[in-house]
Amino acid sequence: MLEILAKYQHSIAGLIAITGWIVTYQFGVLRDRKNRQRDLITEYLLDAYRKLESASNREKLTDSQIANVESAIADIQIFGSVELIAAIDKFMEEFVANKNVDLSGILSLLREDIRQALHLPWTNNALRHFRL
Repeated sequence: MLEILAKYQHSIAGLIAITGWIVTYQFGVLRDRKNRQRDLITEYLLDAYRKLESASNREKLTDSQIANVESAIADIQIFGSVELIAAIDKFMEEFVANKNVDLSGILSLLREDIRQALHLPWTNNALRHFRL
């Protein structure tokens, strides 16, 4: 048995090295895929945040702002967390019933999700809108 190991020691070492390279490569591919996915989701959620924030706390929305809110809601339903999707569902039900356009809860959840995805520290500062 030792003779066989001695005879093929270079082959065994090469096989172990190749196996290690393949495993490392596969983990790298998986990591890159997850990073691209996270970046894409973060980009869509950040865009949705901007669209909703632009329409929030306004007396009257323009046609462009209305289209942006609709687009943001659609993006959140695809890319949002379970909690965020539930908040969107609740918002849509309230809007149909009351024509209420309070987006602060959704914007807070979006902010938390985006900050978490970007590994930014948590903040408990109130979400405020600056309008001129």
